Amino acid sequence: MSLLSERIAQGIDRIRQRSVDAVTYRRAGARVTLNATPGSTPVETFTSFDVEVDATWRDWLIVKADLILSGRATVPAVGDRVVQADGTTWEVLPIEGQRCWRPSDANSYQIRVHTKLTSNG
Repeated sequence: MSLLSERIAQGIDRIRQRSVDAVTYRRAGARVTLNATPGSTPVETFTSFDVEVDATWRDWLIVKADLILSGRATVPAVGDRVVQADGTTWEVLPIEGQRCWRPSDANSYQIRVHTKLTSNG
C-alpha cells in the first residue's frame, strides 16, 4: 500500500470514529447499516397562499464508500430513507437550488445527505 493510500485509509477511519449514530439507509428493498453524523444545513421556510410551510430537516454526514446497496456502490437518490435506531425516519430530498447530497470534503470521501423528517420513532 502506498503512503498516500495509507493516509487516505487513516483519514476515513478517523471520519468513521467521529460518527455518532448507527442508521439504516434504505432504498426500495435494499438497505445498509452505516455510521452517520447528524449535521445541519440552513433551510428557509416559505409561504404559499399566506400559509407558512415549515419542516424539520437534517443532514447526515456519511463515508461515501460505506453506501453499498445490493452489493453496489451508489450515491443518495431522492426518496431514499435514513432510519435511526428508534425508528425516526428521514426522507432524502434536495434543498432548493441543490441536489439531495453534496461532497463534504475536497476528495468526496465523506458526503452530506439532505433529509426531511417523515416520521418520529
